[in-house]
Amino acid sequence: MMAFESCVSCMIAIMLFMHSKHANAFSINPECGQTKGCYSDCDNGQSCTYLVSWLSGNTSTEFTIQATLSTNTDHYVCFGLSPTQTMSDASVSSCLMSNSGSFSYENSYNHGHHNILVTNPTNGLSNLVHYYVNNIVTCTFNRTNSNTDAKVFDLNTNFYMMYAQGKTSGGIKSKHHTYSLSSEKVDLKSVAEVGQGEPSRIKAHGSLAIIAWMCFMNIGNMIVRYFKPLWSRKQIFGSSVWFQVHRLLMSIGAVLTITSICVVIRGSLKIGDTRFENAHPIMGITILCLVIINPILGILRPDMDSKYRPVFYCAHCIVGLGSLILGPVNIFIGIQLKKANVTKTAFYFSIVHEVLKCLMIVIFEVLLIKEKYIIKQEETYQLNSNEMHKIPRDNISSPQNIETDRPPYAWKLRKILLSVHVFIALTFTLAMVILVTTSKSS
Repeated sequence: MMAFESCVSCMIAIMLFMHSKHANAFSINPECGQTKGCYSDCDNGQSCTYLVSWLSGNTSTEFTIQATLSTNTDHYVCFGLSPTQTMSDASVSSCLMSNSGSFSYENSYNHGHHNILVTNPTNGLSNLVHYYVNNIVTCTFNRTNSNTDAKVFDLNTNFYMMYAQGKTSGGIKSKHHTYSLSSEKVDLKSVAEVGQGEPSRIKAHGSLAIIAWMCFMNIGNMIVRYFKPLWSRKQIFGSSVWFQVHRLLMSIGAVLTITSICVVIRGSLKIGDTRFENAHPIMGITILCLVIINPILGILRPDMDSKYRPVFYCAHCIVGLGSLILGPVNIFIGIQLKKANVTKTAFYFSIVHEVLKCLMIVIFEVLLIKEKYIIKQEETYQLNSNEMHKIPRDNISSPQNIETDRPPYAWKLRKILLSVHVFIALTFTLAMVILVTTSKSS
């Protein structure tokens, strides 16, 4: 089952990689940093999915919003200006595109998590230009530097800039499915290039998840699958040592998983969109449920001689296998998200780790199959020997003594392979955590 799990992880990761490689993107405007100020998610000037640029004048500022859209059906793109590094109390200017190809513009403001139109939404907006080509929308308009409405902020003041896009319904904006916030306040009189912020909680979320699934869950699952004979006759706290080691590793992994989710959602979570990015939180909640259910099953497990023991074993394996497949896959998705802001090297590292894990599992499976074959042969030989010696010779019985109390097949090799696997898991986990916490997408 573990071989199946790793192969599925690798296949899905490759498909996700192909998806990301073919996603619509565009290059940064060469005027950014020269004659215009810009805020974007561009990677070294390439692979932009959104770009907000501005050119300040005496009485107004020209803004251009450019973004990739999955479809031309009822979408909006907008930027917001906020005195604090939150979306609350922000002044927002939006460009709305309907499926009929018509465009409209409006000013609004955020009150908590709600977006509300100002009294006169189009006041101060002029010179509207827009088009949609090859899934890329471009909206250009002028906004006066000052406005009689206090909810339309004065552009002579520095603010944090945010970008958002989402769908509309009946000309009304729904909750955004893409959102970012600048790492510093923006001076709209300057021509600086400003990057998106890197919230530390997102980095912490990714690091905890990587430690949980690439290290603790990974090693704990290897122990229970291939190393039950390890210290099987020695006990600690009333249970076999292998079982206690397995339970400890899986429990730590579960605690880290729950902690990582609590760190990132902070009491709220957006799900329900069909976009690639939203597969991550949906899958994360699924994994959370699985890692909570499996320990409960372990606590409620029946005795060895109970008729319900096979039912428990089957349920425990299904829930465990499900989480062990989804965990690495969700890491593949997470490190590709724009909000994670992680270099592609992390994705390649995770692929290499899964390939090595898959190869190690194949080797262990071969050794396990070989061991079962040897045991079957010995049992057959012992049965035949006992049958043969039921007929005494000269009234003397001399049954064969088959050595059964010995180490499992290739036991030294398996212990060496386990040491290698632990080393690989620890090394790649450390490397991935460093890449997630220190790198930026490139």
